[in-house]
Amino acid sequence: MKLVLFDDSNKASERLHRLRGYQPEHVQTIHEFVGLTPDLVLIDESLSPETARELMEQWGLSVCLLAERVTIALRRKFPMVKDMVTDAKLDAYLEERSSSGQDDSQEKAKPDRSAHSIEPAPAKSEMAQPLAALPLPVSVSNGRSSTKRHAKIIGFVSLRNFSGGAGKSGVAFNYAAFAVKHGHKVLVIDIDPKGPLGRMSGAKQGLTTEHWCNLMNQQQGTSMTERAVFDNVERQQPYGFYMITSPSRDDMIYKHQLRWILEQTEPYFDLILFDMPAFWDMATVEMMHMADELMLFGQYDPFQYEEYQRSIEIVTNPLVGGMTKERLTVVIGRGHFGKNQAIELDVVKRQLGVDKALFIPEDPLYQQYRIQQKAIALEHPSAPCAKAMLPLFESAKEGPSTHLPALYEPSQKGGLFTRLFGGRKNPRKKAVKSG
Repeated sequence: MKLVLFDDSNKASERLHRLRGYQPEHVQTIHEFVGLTPDLVLIDESLSPETARELMEQWGLSVCLLAERVTIALRRKFPMVKDMVTDAKLDAYLEERSSSGQDDSQEKAKPDRSAHSIEPAPAKSEMAQPLAALPLPVSVSNGRSSTKRHAKIIGFVSLRNFSGGAGKSGVAFNYAAFAVKHGHKVLVIDIDPKGPLGRMSGAKQGLTTEHWCNLMNQQQGTSMTERAVFDNVERQQPYGFYMITSPSRDDMIYKHQLRWILEQTEPYFDLILFDMPAFWDMATVEMMHMADELMLFGQYDPFQYEEYQRSIEIVTNPLVGGMTKERLTVVIGRGHFGKNQAIELDVVKRQLGVDKALFIPEDPLYQQYRIQQKAIALEHPSAPCAKAMLPLFESAKEGPSTHLPALYEPSQKGGLFTRLFGGRKNPRKKAVKSG
C-alpha cells in the first residue's frame, strides 16, 4: 500500500523517521500529488479544511489526520475527515504491531480499531481507510530524543491596529532583554516588514528572514547544525539575545518559511519571540497559531474595542485553529489612566472577553530609552511603563530549568581550552616594599 505524508510542519521529519518502514512519500504542497496514486494520505492538523476536502472529493483519496490532540474543535474544523489519530497513539500503535510482528491473517479478521489505539470517529467514511490497514514494517522506533529541547514560542501581535504605535515591538525588545538576564537563551524573529525590532536593536549584519529563506532553499530538506544556526543569527549588544531581522521591505515571508525557521532554531533556544506585522490576513492568522502564547496589543481607545473583540474572535475561532483564551494576553498601551485603573481594566476584560489584560501607560521615558536602544525594564525599572510591563515578564523569572545547555556557545572567548576548563585569573603582582 502506498502511503503519502502531507506535512509541512516542524513535526514532519520526526514523523517520517517514525514511518520510515512504510517508505512514505513526503509532500508539502498539494501540487506535488500530481502523478501519485497513494492508498492513504496522512495529513497534518495545520493544513486547511479546504485542502483536506480537495484531496478527498476532487482527488478521490483516503485521508487520515495526524494531530497532537484530537478534540471536538478539531473535528469541527475537519468535519469531512472521519479518521483522526494522535501522534502519541500512532507511536503506541506502531510499537505494539512491530513488536508482535506482521499478521498474515489480516484478510480473515477485521482490524479492531480500539485495539490499535486509533481515535474513535463518529462515522466511518466510505473513502477513508483505517490506519490498521497499513503494511507493517519489520522494526520501527518512535524517533524521539529524550535530550531534545523545544523553545517556548510567543507571538507579539497588533489588534488590527493598522497605524502601529501600540508598543508591541518595544515590549518584545524589553521582554527579550529581561529573559536573557534571568538565564534564558532568547531568539527574536522580526516578521514585520517595517523592521522596527531590527532598528531598535541596532542590527548590522543583515541576517534577515530573507537570508533564512535562501538557507531553506539551499538546505534541501536537511537540518541545520547548532553551529550553523548560531552562525546565521546576530547577537544583540549589550543584552545578549539573538536576532533574525526583517529585510525592511513590503513583502513578508510565508507560513511554511516561518515554520522551517522555527524548526531549525527551536532545539537551541529556550524562548523564541516573533514580532508580527500590524495587518491581518489568513496567512498571518495561521502564523499566529504556531505560537504557544500570543500577546495582543492595542492602543487605549474605547471606540476600537469592538474591532479588537472581532480580532480576538478570529484568533480563537475553532474553524481556523481555535487558540484558547488562556493563551492570550491583551495589552492596552499609550493611555492615561487614573486611580480607578483596576476597575477600568475589569471592564476591558469583560468587553473583549479575555481573562488576561493589562495597561501600559503613556511614558515619555519609554520613547527616550527606545531611541537610545535601551531596555527600560532593566535600565529604569521604576519608570511607570516599566512597572506595568513586569507582570508580562513573570514567566521569564523562573529561568530555563528543563532545557539542556547548548553545546556551542559563541559568546565565550579564549578558545577551546577556556570553554572547557575556564579561564585563569591574572593575579596582581604584589608590590615590593623598599627596605
